[in-house]
Amino acid sequence: HFSNLLTYTGKSNPKSVLEVFLLHIVISPAKIIVIFLIIIIATSMLVEMEAIAETSQLMRCVWMYHFPEFDNATEIKYLMELSVNQVFLSLDVRKIDSTAGTFDRQYTQKLVDFIQRAKAPEIQIHAMTLEEPIFTYEVHHPDGLALIEHALQYCRTHPHEVFAGIHIDTEPHALEEWKEAGDDWTRRELLMAQYVQLLSKIRHALDKSDVDLEFSASIAWWYNERADSGDLPSGDAVLLATYLDCLAPMVYDGIGGTAEEIIKSASDETAEAKTLIGMGVHEFDTYIDLMNVIKQVNHHFAEYENYQGVSIFKYETLKEAYIASCKPGDTSGNSIVTPLDAAIVLQKVVGKITLPDENYPCFTPCTADVSGDGTVSAYDAGLIFQRSIGIVQRSFLISP
Repeated sequence: HFSNLLTYTGKSNPKSVLEVFLLHIVISPAKIIVIFLIIIIATSMLVEMEAIAETSQLMRCVWMYHFPEFDNATEIKYLMELSVNQVFLSLDVRKIDSTAGTFDRQYTQKLVDFIQRAKAPEIQIHAMTLEEPIFTYEVHHPDGLALIEHALQYCRTHPHEVFAGIHIDTEPHALEEWKEAGDDWTRRELLMAQYVQLLSKIRHALDKSDVDLEFSASIAWWYNERADSGDLPSGDAVLLATYLDCLAPMVYDGIGGTAEEIIKSASDETAEAKTLIGMGVHEFDTYIDLMNVIKQVNHHFAEYENYQGVSIFKYETLKEAYIASCKPGDTSGNSIVTPLDAAIVLQKVVGKITLPDENYPCFTPCTADVSGDGTVSAYDAGLIFQRSIGIVQRSFLISP
C-alpha cells in the first residue's frame, strides 16, 4: 500500500512528502494499515479536471466599502483567501487630493498603504466614485468631473501607488424621476442620454490626462435589452463601450441566483463589449453555491473575447459567507472533515493542483494550514487526517 501511495503521488524517494506525512501520525502498526487503505480510497475519489480556457486569468472583482473602518492587513489577507484580483474601492476622493482644501492626510496614508499591500498579491485597486444617481443630471456633471480630477491628482502625487482604474456607480435608474416616469420610456431616455454625456465627458478628461487609467461603470443588466427593443437607445452596450473600457452589468436583486439566469442576462453585453459580470452574494444560500455558479459562468464565457470575469457585490458579505462555509480542515467544502480533505491537501503538496482551484473553493491557505505555521504542508494533511478518523479531538490551531 505504501508503494501504491508513492506511485500515486509520483514520488519514488522514501523521504517523499507522504512518508513525512505518515511520520506525523503516531499510531499502532495495525492501525497504519487501515490508514493506508483510507488514504488510497480518499485519493482515488479525486477526479482530475481539465482547465478550461485559462480561467485563472479572469478577473474576480469585488465592490468594497467602509474603507475608513477596516484594517488594511486583515482585508488584504481575506482578499487573497478569496482569490480576488481586482477591487472597486469606494472612496471619498476629495480627501486624497493634496491640492484640495478637503485633503485628509491620514485617510490618504491609509490608502497608500492599502495599495502598497495589494501589489505583492497583484490585486488591482480601482477608485470607485460618483456613487449617487444625481450625477446623471447635466447640471451636476461639473461636480462629477471634479471628483474624477481629485482621483487623477492623487495619482500624480503618488506615482508608485496609483489606481489601476476609475469606476463610477451613478446608476441613473435609481433616480426618483426615473421611477416616477413608470413606463414613459421617452422620459427615461432623456435621463439616460444625460448619463451618456457624463461618460463622454469623463472619457475626454481621462484621455487628456497624463495618468493612464481604465474606465468602468456599474450598469443595469437590462439597459442593453431595452436599447434593443427601442425603448432606451442610450442604453446600448456598444454606445456605452464607446466611452467605457469595461461594462459591469449588475445581474442581481431579484435575478441572478443561477448560472442560467446570469448567462442569459449578460450574454448580450458580453457579445458586444468588454464585460465584467456583476453577481450578488445575497442571491445565494452559501459561499459554495456562489463559487459553483461563478465556475459555470466562467466556463460558459471562456471563448468570449470580451468576457473579463465577475465582480461580486459585495466584499463584506462575501467574506461573511466564506467564513460561514469554509472551516479549518474542510478543504472539500462539504461541511465535515474527512480523509478526502487530507488527500486534497496532499494533491497541493505534491504539485498536482495549485491554489486557487475552482473545483475546491474552500481549499485556501487558511483552511488548509491547520497547524498555523504559515505553510500548507504534509504536516497539515496529517493533522486533518487524524481529525477525520478520530485520532485527535482537539481543535485546530487556527480558524478563518
